[in-house]
Parts: sequence; structure tokens; C-alpha cells
Amino acid sequence: CIGGVGDIERMGDHGENLLEMSQFLADKGQILTPKAHAECEEMFDLVLEAVLLSIQSVENEDIKTAQQVMDLEPKIDQMEKTLRFRHIERLNTGECNPSSGVVFIDILSNLERVGDHAHNVACITKDIDRIRKGMI
Repeated sequence: CIGGVGDIERMGDHGENLLEMSQFLADKGQILTPKAHAECEEMFDLVLEAVLLSIQSVENEDIKTAQQVMDLEPKIDQMEKTLRFRHIERLNTGECNPSSGVVFIDILSNLERVGDHAHNVACITKDIDRIRKGMI
């Protein structure tokens, strides 16, 4: 695993992207459907958990916490696919605005990437453990 400052910086970049998307929706007077909004919150919560745990794993050099992040990463990936599929269904039934729908997809993509970077940060803990055990 390779991770570090670059991953933390990229998480910040994705955070800025998310803020810009939120501002875009507000500026255009667009909103996500209540269902889409709830799905974004659900994914945000899962990704935030991964980020916080990844930082905690490095701070405490805790391999078990790092493993929790490793376990969350495929769940985040699957959630992105599931929510993308549900969104396409809503688009096909006319439940949502196609313009705000594009932003929804971008939100999912950015959140998924934050999850990837959290995974990389947690890998640092595994690398530290391997170094201590003389495996690297």
C-alpha cells in the first residue's frame, strides 16, 4: 500500500468539488429529490466513517482500525454502483431533473474517490506494522 500526504490532499480536493457542486445546485435553484438527498447523506456518512477511521488508524498505529477501513472500501464502491443504478431508474421514470441528476452522479463519484483515498491512508498503518515486523 502506498498512501500519505497526497491522498489527504486529494480528499480535500474532492471536498472542494462537493462544495462547488452544492453551490452550483443552489445558484441554479435546483434541488435533489428527497430520495437522492437521503442517498447522498447515507453515502456521505459511510465515507466520513472511513476517513475518520483511516486517520485514527494512522494516529494510533492501530491495525484493527485500518482493517475496518479496508472492509468499508468495497461497501462504498458497491453503494456507489447501487445508488447510480437507482438514479438511472429515477431518470427513466421522470422523478428527477436531468440537470441536477448529473450533479448527483458527480457527488457519488467524488465520494467514492474519497473512500479510495481513505483506504490508501489506512494502508499506511499496515505499512508501519510490516516495517516493525521487519517484513519491508
